[in-house]
Amino acid sequence: MTIPKKLRVEVFKRDGFRCVYCGRTPPEIVLEVIHI
Repeated sequence: MTIPKKLRVEVFKRDGFRCVYCGRTPPEIVLEVIHI
């Protein structure tokens, strides 16, 4: 299932454009929206 671009952007905004696991931000890492 593809996550719509608008939803991905909203998730990134919600999380402050930061990885919720390691706390790093771009350009250190590439952010991805995943469900675990």
